[in-house]
Amino acid sequence: RTRLISRQVDILCRQFLAYRREHEQGELEIPSKIEVRTGMELRVMMLRELWNRFQKTQEALALNLTELENSKVQLEQTVDSLKRAKAHEQRLVELGYAVAEFGHDIGNANGSILSFCTLVLKMFEKDLVSTMDLVRALTYIRRIKHSSVNISGLTGDIVEFAKGNMKLHREKMTLEQFKEQLDVQLGFVGEMKLEYHLTEQDLEVPLYFDCRKVSRVVVNLVKNSWEKLLDEEEEGLIQIRISILDQKDLQIQVYDNGGSISENIV
Repeated sequence: RTRLISRQVDILCRQFLAYRREHEQGELEIPSKIEVRTGMELRVMMLRELWNRFQKTQEALALNLTELENSKVQLEQTVDSLKRAKAHEQRLVELGYAVAEFGHDIGNANGSILSFCTLVLKMFEKDLVSTMDLVRALTYIRRIKHSSVNISGLTGDIVEFAKGNMKLHREKMTLEQFKEQLDVQLGFVGEMKLEYHLTEQDLEVPLYFDCRKVSRVVVNLVKNSWEKLLDEEEEGLIQIRISILDQKDLQIQVYDNGGSISENIV
């Protein structure tokens, strides 16, 4: 049994020395007060030194592990904060778009009201009111009505954005009904040519979507085209192409015959 223990101690010592040659430099110091009588005692002292170093390494590793866990918690908290900040920033951006659209429609309504008032005042100065004056008056009234509808929808959107609970309000309708609602909101186009491209078979297909928000997107796209075409010399043309894909997806595309977008804007 003594021989077996000596053999195991020899193996441990060789492993320890191999580790030292690979990872450490210098000689082990044996306290001068201790008298080493046998090779076994020397081996035992080396093993004690190895054990002490092993314990210190374990303590250092445990400390490093704790620091890593703390760093992980801090990193997760930072990631969550960044996600919340990003969501907040996106809300502010969308709110900015809604406010800009709100101001745009208020400006349109205000301009139409001023023009209408000016026209009415001129009509009172005349003995007879011409048919053209009546047509213009009706046009201004329709524009005021369209802008009022847009402002009403945008007010609801802005309130939802401000509360932070922007939700979809799905409703059932057909493409024919959706087109009628778009017509009401696209009155600002005026005499510019506006075409709808859709198939008869799709008109009565029931759809479930947030009509107000989808309409807002389409109105924005058409308004961008309309404002661009006002500066064009050729007659403006805007097309709204609506189709149902695979009986489940609604595809809406807006085209115009205006010039391409300049590179600096892109």
